[in-house]
Amino acid sequence: MSVEPFVVFGPSKSGTTWVQRLLDAHPDVRCHFQLPLFYFADGGRKLARPGQAVFSHLQSPFQELFGGEEEATYWVRLRYFQRLRPVLEAELGAIGRRFPEANHPDLLRETLRETYRALAGRFLVDVPDKKRYGVKATTDLDFFFELYPSAKVIAVIRDGRDVAVSKRFHMQRRGAFYHGDEKSAWLYLLNHFYPSRLLVRFLQKRYGLFGASWYRKYGERDMRFTPAALRKFATDWKLTVDYLDGFRQKHPEQLLWVRYEDLKEDLVRELKRMFHFLEVDCGQGVLNSIIQITDFKRMKKKTSDSFFRKGLVGDWRNYFTDADLRLFYEIAGDTLHKAGYV
Repeated sequence: MSVEPFVVFGPSKSGTTWVQRLLDAHPDVRCHFQLPLFYFADGGRKLARPGQAVFSHLQSPFQELFGGEEEATYWVRLRYFQRLRPVLEAELGAIGRRFPEANHPDLLRETLRETYRALAGRFLVDVPDKKRYGVKATTDLDFFFELYPSAKVIAVIRDGRDVAVSKRFHMQRRGAFYHGDEKSAWLYLLNHFYPSRLLVRFLQKRYGLFGASWYRKYGERDMRFTPAALRKFATDWKLTVDYLDGFRQKHPEQLLWVRYEDLKEDLVRELKRMFHFLEVDCGQGVLNSIIQITDFKRMKKKTSDSFFRKGLVGDWRNYFTDADLRLFYEIAGDTLHKAGYV
């Protein structure tokens, strides 16, 4: 089935899952959770600082959100689509070199596009008779607009300082620790130098030494950033927001900028904006039903370890030190200002 999908995309911990659920609750909209159909051929390296964790035993971030076999389905599809596009992209050149009669780059590229459009129709249209189908997922927007030149994107943005706080707790719950989380000074020194850090990682993997018990886990009352953790979170937020803003400049009519803080302030107004953007009904009856189903507090109560956490605006003030604030501004201050945060 031919569809022209939309995408919900934003930095991690910015409210994209909340928006996905709001949209999916509309009777005329199907918005998939974490279906990475249009993933980056390079793995999305342009949107993330290389992993800085000195220890990680990452647990699934979605155990509280999936039920039954849904999580297994997610991981299978994620790994499949992550690897599918690089394989297909590589084959385009190989076919042209090996078979002279097929050496038509434009035709080969269009065949790739046709393949992806067919795949998208197959995976997106799992519920019949919806007016709009979309995904909430990290997306290569260059590729997405190549496939669907008139498609639409809902970019969800949140204050990067609040994102950093939420991400810190989220990553700790998942089992990731950063340089500076070490309980002992000598392990801190070992992790400071790259050769000795490699040795620590080898001992972790081979003999189970220097595991999670060697690192400090924080609670709500004593959480602090380490420079390594804050650099990671601030850089990832900046890269993603700058990336989305670039497409907002190139496709102003096709990318809707939605701020998490505005959703919290006036959800009805923002819902109307999103549904008007998607060209579906935004009558009061529909809005009231959606708000009741997807109330943030209601969703939070359904998760035992709170994937949604507190969702507060300005919570960063409870955790950032002056040094943290200086470091965040040094890394992402220009993007913070450009996105409308002060």
